[in-house]
Amino acid sequence: LNLGFSPDSQLGKSPDCNKGEYSDSLFIRNARGNSKAYKGGSNATVYTLDMSEELDANGVYYYQREINNSIMLADPESQFAGTISLASKPVSSGYDAVRDIDVDTANQYWAAIAIDGLIIDGFNFDGSPTSEGFIDIFYNPISDEQTPDKQSVRNLTIRNSSFKCRAVVENSTNNGGIRIQSSSFPYNVFSNIVIDNVTVDTAFQGIYTRDFDGLTVRNSEIKNTYHNAIAVQSTWDGTNPHATPAFDGDVATGRIVIENCKISDIGDRAIRFGVVRNGDISISNNSFTKSVNNKNELLKAERLDNSTIVFFSNEYTGEIMKDKDDVHIKDGGNYTIKVDESL
Repeated sequence: LNLGFSPDSQLGKSPDCNKGEYSDSLFIRNARGNSKAYKGGSNATVYTLDMSEELDANGVYYYQREINNSIMLADPESQFAGTISLASKPVSSGYDAVRDIDVDTANQYWAAIAIDGLIIDGFNFDGSPTSEGFIDIFYNPISDEQTPDKQSVRNLTIRNSSFKCRAVVENSTNNGGIRIQSSSFPYNVFSNIVIDNVTVDTAFQGIYTRDFDGLTVRNSEIKNTYHNAIAVQSTWDGTNPHATPAFDGDVATGRIVIENCKISDIGDRAIRFGVVRNGDISISNNSFTKSVNNKNELLKAERLDNSTIVFFSNEYTGEIMKDKDDVHIKDGGNYTIKVDESL
């Protein structure tokens, strides 16, 4: 998997991630040999970049990359202090791995990446990320590129990995475990996201997601966070009951499963939902300890539209919680589970 590193990368351009300690951040991005380039607009001349074309250092370029059925696999005894970063967005500062230059607003590039099938497996992180997650995935709309075949992440799995943040600062969104976020797309950028067998220990927020179609978090442990353990958020806040989102992709939707997780010592709620529309939510077989806010809320959904939630076989500090079967909310109401009302 060509990640497009900077020339001075400790890992080189095609890392094996063998046993060892690494301080580099890994960037899944456009690079020569894996992308198409367009200058002056997405419908301009196409450069395949697997040949020897010289690209102009001046002017704005559009890059398009596809990643299908790939895996990033690390040795279980390796350790990473940096991040894995995947971004599809306009870039007006930093390194351009396609043209091998540093860019500014005059020669920026627009990085469009479409993924269908990616597994990130076996990464152990220990450090202080300056972004919102050790695995940090962020998609911002690109003009003329906002279609699922150009900007989307389908069938992403993050598994068998650990995240330990150092120097977590209260009220700072940096130093998180996993962030998967998009911003104001006409469709759900992310679909079928699976997070399996991960551990987050000491973080501002454990797992943060926004605007997707389908999410599973299972067999994982999250502890010692300042904010939520698991956040299932949306671009649209849904606070105006008579309003509608700007785009269909501005809400979470689809099948949402949180199961067989251990969550403890959380500074806010264990689980936080923003707006879920047409959702099928299942929360089961989880163990919670010290995972409520100052209102004793274990879980809160800001707004559920035509969505069903089931909550069963969960326990709090060793006590079995009351099951809540097939609660259906169709009119944009909020939903809360408080521990003192559920034991």
